[in-house]
Amino acid sequence: MHPAEGKGFFCGLHLLNTGKRIPEECLRKVEVLDARGVSHETNIINLTGLNFLILGSSKPEADQFRAFAAEILTEFQTTGQVASRNSLDPNAHLERPVQKDVSKVVNGLAFGIGGKQGAIDVNVAISRAYNDGRTPKQMTQFLFQKYNEKPRVSWSLPQTLYKLEPATGAGMSIAKDLLTKGYEKETAVKVGKAYEPGYQALLDAGIAFDAEGKILLK
Repeated sequence: MHPAEGKGFFCGLHLLNTGKRIPEECLRKVEVLDARGVSHETNIINLTGLNFLILGSSKPEADQFRAFAAEILTEFQTTGQVASRNSLDPNAHLERPVQKDVSKVVNGLAFGIGGKQGAIDVNVAISRAYNDGRTPKQMTQFLFQKYNEKPRVSWSLPQTLYKLEPATGAGMSIAKDLLTKGYEKETAVKVGKAYEPGYQALLDAGIAFDAEGKILLK
């Protein structure tokens, strides 16, 4: 979070050596402390600048993000709108397709920046922040043991949460969605956790939703 602007920015120490032209309005310089406590000036970019960087990346892993961006652009060009991705009711995060859509954005951003290892690192970091320090693998194992379920090697953490702890899965999906919009990790986790009790109450009551998360008439 940029202290003066109140907006999410991403660290970009390597930006001056990429050969990619990023709009000046997307760049800022800030002072940061290294491990020894020495102050250094570094570059940060906002979400628009990050998208510029990924779309111009020559890494093959960036293709996933470019494909997603093309899908969004095509949808806007043909319909004049993008189907509620930024205006979904929070309850929509209880739905598996929405969770997959959010994960696709997270993985696309991570792939574009750091390739396969970057995507792994981001998912591990999100899981540790949201699930009491557990990696995705540790969290899935914990859930299988907690609910006395036979382990499924093919299940991802979001899929396992959707099956076994849907309220937690929905809260984590909201947190990931907020991260892609530039919010700080601590804020994203706090909001996701705050939604969990409400999600659980809705699930316990058997309340149904439409594709956008709006409550259906009984």
